[in-house]
Amino acid sequence: MCLVVFAEGRIFYDGSNGADTKAREPGARVSSDALLGEFDRRLRIQPDRILLAGGSRTCSAADLHATSRWVSNLLSRHGVPAGACLGVRAPNGQGFLALLLGVLRHPAVPVLLDSQTPDAEAHRIMTVLGAVGLAGCRAAWPEHPDDFGFQGFTGDGEVRLAEPGIIKLTSGSTGEPRGIETPLPALLADEENLAATMGIKESDRILAAVPLAHSYGLSSLAVPTLVRGTMLIIPEAGNPFSPLQAAVELDATVFPTTPPYLEGLVQWEGDLPSLDSLRLLISAGAPLRPETARRIHRSWGHRVHAFYGASECGGIAYDPEGSAAEEGLVGQAVRHVSIELENVPGQEAPGRHLVIRSPAVARRYLPCEDPRLGAGRFESDDLGVLEHGSLRLQGRLGPVVKIRGKKVHPAEVEHILTQMPGIREAYVHSGGVTSAGRDILEALVVPEGKGLSRRAITAWCRGRLAPEKIPRRILLVAELPRSERGKIEFRRVLGLRA
Repeated sequence: MCLVVFAEGRIFYDGSNGADTKAREPGARVSSDALLGEFDRRLRIQPDRILLAGGSRTCSAADLHATSRWVSNLLSRHGVPAGACLGVRAPNGQGFLALLLGVLRHPAVPVLLDSQTPDAEAHRIMTVLGAVGLAGCRAAWPEHPDDFGFQGFTGDGEVRLAEPGIIKLTSGSTGEPRGIETPLPALLADEENLAATMGIKESDRILAAVPLAHSYGLSSLAVPTLVRGTMLIIPEAGNPFSPLQAAVELDATVFPTTPPYLEGLVQWEGDLPSLDSLRLLISAGAPLRPETARRIHRSWGHRVHAFYGASECGGIAYDPEGSAAEEGLVGQAVRHVSIELENVPGQEAPGRHLVIRSPAVARRYLPCEDPRLGAGRFESDDLGVLEHGSLRLQGRLGPVVKIRGKKVHPAEVEHILTQMPGIREAYVHSGGVTSAGRDILEALVVPEGKGLSRRAITAWCRGRLAPEKIPRRILLVAELPRSERGKIEFRRVLGLRA
């Protein structure tokens, strides 16, 4: 049962299920060293408990602790100052968790980089955050201290956290990265809320098919393994069918994934393997097409549980029944998460502005703070509406584009485009300035099949949008350029014009 209150132009949606949330103020219930403390407690009680498995390899709590000591020793040899920011880069597996534990125990502040981040980009990000270096591991299953490396920077280490924590990375509409300071109490509150909402147990075997360095993988996979003892199943890298094979071989019970992966499964013409052990198939990172959820259910027999969150605040909404995704919904508020749906002055796009309050909200953006994040509150750019207690996302508020001197919200145009038969997806943004000096709107459109023309799309828009809102440049593409998490990659969007 969720509480929905209508007042003063806002919809307040509380996922606390009537629980007392007073004690769940940020930092109120979880000590700052709880992550290391919980892992150390498990190490004392169950040193031989298997925490990671993949192929013929396994890693126990004792193995992970020993490997993390290699990291701590490495940082000590290089004189990394206590409390300094330090980049962390490793593929999914024992190496990533060992880096995370070793850096926190040093103690330093891990800045979580995707394992595919090039050196030049990593250096640029670390410079912006004043980091003193980059710690990395080249192997998912390190066998020797030399598998870990350290590269020192000339960073001044000016960014210091008020309490132990980590720094996640996110990017705005320009694609420029920025840090999100997340205290450990907020990270642990997110894990605890998600475990309670999703019913995650110590006995679960979770398939690590999403990057552990991303917010989704960190709270849903990495932290439960460290504090709850759930086992991570590590697929072989580079083969899109490896996650399915690993899930079958090691009896996965929870399979978190993303819409692009599920889209690939429904387009594959072969038979999907039976996964009798699987009880939760979770999709997050981007909106999932209802038809994809329905086809997965029909062909595989598993319902897709929609999950919606943000790096700034962790989990926001989840569908425990597995039916919301088939209706285009993302579920109900996660435990101890409150969602306020606010009107935006002058906004014509459908839906309301989402404001999130929870003990899992991060402290601030880095290097420059933003009033939209902090003090247990995150003001998202996402738009949504409530339908019978479940949340439906309806695009993003995003940057307002000025066309002919008038404000245009791309989310409104995207909504109209996706209502047109024959259009599967659409992404709208500023198309820059023409040679005549006119600002234009650009739309990337993914057709359902063949036969869709730009002229037909323009005609559809003319009957439903004001002249300044009609895209003047329309690109028909096979798919939208998305990251591994399923989010639009703005730099790749610009590259499509070439």
